[in-house]
Amino acid sequence: MDESTLPEPIQRALFVLRASIMPEPRADAVHDNWVYLWLPRVHVEEAKFPPPNERGLWVRIPMQFPFAQPHGIVTKEPLVPTDGHAVKGHNAGHEMCNPVGPIGGGHYYSWTWSGELGQGPALRSADDILEVVNWVERRIRLA
Repeated sequence: MDESTLPEPIQRALFVLRASIMPEPRADAVHDNWVYLWLPRVHVEEAKFPPPNERGLWVRIPMQFPFAQPHGIVTKEPLVPTDGHAVKGHNAGHEMCNPVGPIGGGHYYSWTWSGELGQGPALRSADDILEVVNWVERRIRLA
């Protein structure tokens, strides 16, 4: 996908990710009002999930980022804790996977920025993409 067609804050967010915490994040799809950002190195808790403990996934970022909040992630493989309990919000094969389905997206987690696990951090600038990554990792840890 041509990232130069994305809104400037999302382009900046990709730059921040590349410069600070992970190589090769990318925008893989745009569908409706959402950009599917591939995050190749998201940490999952070793005590809760089997290896690998760094996994790739897509986070759904609104085109208005950072002035609107992310909603949900898509993974290639399901998140299955070692104790076998079901992860809330898991929807295998959900239509939200379709934009990245051809490249492996098959498991949608309809996680919101606020709710049962508390409010996510305030987003004010494109640099807050780092907070989005922290939120995704926290949400997986609490799954």
